[in-house]
Amino acid sequence: MFSPLSWFGPLAQIIAAIEGPNAPTIPLAAPKVIIDGGITVTGVASGDLQTFLGIPFATAPRFDLPVPVTYQGNIDATAYGNPCMQHDLLTTATASALTYFTENNVSIPVLPKQSEECLSINVIKPATATENSNLPVVVVSGFLIGDDQTWDEMGKKLVGISKASLEDVIFVSFNYSSPDKYPTAYGFLGGAEVKAAGAGNVGLRDQRLALEWVHNHISAFGGNPERVVLWGQSAGAISASLQMLAYDGDSQDLFHGAFLQSGAPLPLGSILNGQDAFDALAAAVGCSEDLDKLNCLRTVPLDVLQPAVDATDGVFSETALHLSWRPSADGVFLTDNPQKLVQEGKVADIPIVAGNVDDEGTLFSVGKVGSIRTDAAFEAWISSTWLPDATANEKAEVAAKYPRNQTEGSPFGTGLLNQYRLNIEFKRTAAFQGDMVFQAPRRLFVKELANSTTHQSKIWTYLSKRLKTAPYVGSIHGGDVSATAENHNIFSPYMVKFANTLDPNTKNTELRTWPAYTTEEPKMLVIPFGVPTPAPEIAYDTHRALPFELLNELGLKYPL
Repeated sequence: MFSPLSWFGPLAQIIAAIEGPNAPTIPLAAPKVIIDGGITVTGVASGDLQTFLGIPFATAPRFDLPVPVTYQGNIDATAYGNPCMQHDLLTTATASALTYFTENNVSIPVLPKQSEECLSINVIKPATATENSNLPVVVVSGFLIGDDQTWDEMGKKLVGISKASLEDVIFVSFNYSSPDKYPTAYGFLGGAEVKAAGAGNVGLRDQRLALEWVHNHISAFGGNPERVVLWGQSAGAISASLQMLAYDGDSQDLFHGAFLQSGAPLPLGSILNGQDAFDALAAAVGCSEDLDKLNCLRTVPLDVLQPAVDATDGVFSETALHLSWRPSADGVFLTDNPQKLVQEGKVADIPIVAGNVDDEGTLFSVGKVGSIRTDAAFEAWISSTWLPDATANEKAEVAAKYPRNQTEGSPFGTGLLNQYRLNIEFKRTAAFQGDMVFQAPRRLFVKELANSTTHQSKIWTYLSKRLKTAPYVGSIHGGDVSATAENHNIFSPYMVKFANTLDPNTKNTELRTWPAYTTEEPKMLVIPFGVPTPAPEIAYDTHRALPFELLNELGLKYPL
């Protein structure tokens, strides 16, 4: 039976042994790089790769902006740094979600050695790269559930592919506050107190500081600070897109392209919208009566704070993808609803790839099968959770655009199949969530950029139907980057080319030419389902046009 186990846990080892039959049997000398005019960074050599792990780039005061590290001595970069504090998503998972995990052998590991002091960077480079190599740099801007080590296995695969194609890249990953599948309190606390302290969007600020570190130091590892490409999936793609909108689109020359898998700017409202979540957390840890609740939260013992964070809503709770903690318009880093910033042209003018899997919402809807079994329950959930300020007519239109008809639900294109636990509302719920959070925002993003007078760089988009036959979940969120020996990121060859040329098209004649998306020709690359995966096809990005238009219209009017 299909199991998205690899999507949740540390990604499976996917890089084959690099050493050939004549590889040396003696240990390779530890590689060393000099940064900051005299600081030696010692890493690990492994065949044709060199890795530098756990390099601190900032300190992380709780619920406050990161502070850059001042190096006082040489750096031992031979082991990963501590993972940032996680949000245990099982604490508030519904009974339906827990049942699904048990039946499908899905586990969500709790990482050891979690710490609030966790801001560190890893660099994976070809052993042949020197400070004069000037190689393009791929920076992962966010992570699956887990930490930087999870994505580094895919990074090694990517560097291996780049070497095989004679288009070397350097891969960089980092830990930041909120490394979960979606944001948590440590990186995205909201409310008036946070706004007044200028401490909004800490997780995004951590990322920005990591990008500054890359800009300042990557040349010592052989990288080109003028060719940095952001790569992210899900929360990573969303956060990378928000970096494009930071400071009204000022990239500060920190990045020069973005490859976004299942993530685009969301309809995010004011940081003040996070007040209820702030107050609830303060009350849970005994800070509600304190004159300075934010300071109290900063100083409360971690063993008191962490259980309270775990008890807040996650992606498998009753609120599903509508979360307590999320990025917001804080007035500084993000000056407005990100989708409005896109419409106003306040976005970095860089080439982008932005795409989706077909069934983004299925996995996040298994937790709702126990509570949404009728039309009334579905409509009440839309009304209370997603669109409380919408008019009755607007809510009714959403229900009409996402009907009970199973042939129109997600997994899309599967007819009457995949009614999880024979719940006729499941595919409807999955269709709405996948479109609201992933598909419709991506459509708005590429469409607005293509129409923009200020964004002149090229755009490419895609839709992956890989794994479509997986029971109940279909082309599951993360299915395009599932990392196993047989089933690695299908876009890695395109990513290597994009990093080198800012165009995903490759010299490899086995890969389909990928046309750019334009207003006149809104073409997309489609990965069909099949085993083995069939050759890509080209289609127009027009699927579910009317539902997408409605959701985007309501998102702009009633941001989260």
